[in-house]
Amino acid sequence: MFNLRRVGLAACLFLVSFSARGASPSLSVSLFAPAWVQVSWPSNFTSASWQLVYTTNLAPASWQPVPLIPLPLANALVVRFPLADLNGYFRLQQVSGGGGCLFQATPAVITAGDSSTLTWCPQPGSTYSLSPGPGTVTGSSFSVSPANTTVYSLTASNALGITTNFTTVVVSPCGWLQVKNWDAKLYFDYYDAGSASEYHFSIRHKVGLVDDITFHLTLQAGSTTSDATYFGYATGGNGSMNDREDDKPGPQVFTTTEVGSGPPVLYVSYLSLHVTCTSYDFSYSVLINTTETSQFGVTTSLDGLGAGAIASRPLPGSDGKIKDGEYVPAQYPPSGGDYFSPDSDLGKAAFTASVLPSDFGKELGPLVQWEFTPVP
Repeated sequence: MFNLRRVGLAACLFLVSFSARGASPSLSVSLFAPAWVQVSWPSNFTSASWQLVYTTNLAPASWQPVPLIPLPLANALVVRFPLADLNGYFRLQQVSGGGGCLFQATPAVITAGDSSTLTWCPQPGSTYSLSPGPGTVTGSSFSVSPANTTVYSLTASNALGITTNFTTVVVSPCGWLQVKNWDAKLYFDYYDAGSASEYHFSIRHKVGLVDDITFHLTLQAGSTTSDATYFGYATGGNGSMNDREDDKPGPQVFTTTEVGSGPPVLYVSYLSLHVTCTSYDFSYSVLINTTETSQFGVTTSLDGLGAGAIASRPLPGSDGKIKDGEYVPAQYPPSGGDYFSPDSDLGKAAFTASVLPSDFGKELGPLVQWEFTPVP
């Protein structure tokens, strides 16, 4: 059962629902810029147990997770993102430990010699196999005590087919460095506009809310047990670019646009992850196919959707994956540390023409979020 309430946003209405089991988190939804939405709720309903979901259709199967990490703001958790369809529905639903049915390890990070419990939700008519381990398992849990960091797979089989899920038990110290492969997701959204006497620029680069750019990373030669590098090219996802430059050298205005949407260019778009015993950092570059239109005609090419770096962050101490997000400075050329570059021709030109200054903490971004999950 769900409680419902309406929230008015300009001329649009959101119907917001929330769980009525136990304590009910109340959602607050507001439109804080054109086509940008802010959703917030009390900070005691953490992302470890609650997931924000969204739909434009109230059919049960149509709800989709909002793949953004809530950021703390005073006594609330806040998600801000662009939304193409303002006639939608939001709900905060319980996940692991609160009605969810995930294959997971608790705790996910242990010291050598300690134990972790793997749990899942068995379904009637299904059989389960755990690897590495005993093979066929019954019940809903199994205790493990690995000597090294281990990625466990649980394979469920029934009349409809076979499904495999993964979870990781990290054995510290330096347990993250025993991971051989990662699946990574990257989300970013950046908008900025600026004018000078001779120019006006409008720069918009984003990765879709559902179709994050994905990568598969593998351990690189030269890595050690205390310092490792992982590298991989993009494997999927979708992004879009909508850039415009109005050049005003005199009474006539010359307009150039650069637009594109679709998957990242494979074997060119990449992500590089660096891990030590206590921290991680990474850099990335994503390109898509674009079309540029100007007074000189129409050309098609590959151009940068976004490039950037996240400087050293501490490794998580309780979760079996690396997951975080922040608003970071927009820069070109980069000056080090955290940064995001709108890596297109017009995006770079907006900075080199001194129309867009380095963007530190601007409300509309750039927002960058990431997730690294160990896989076999």
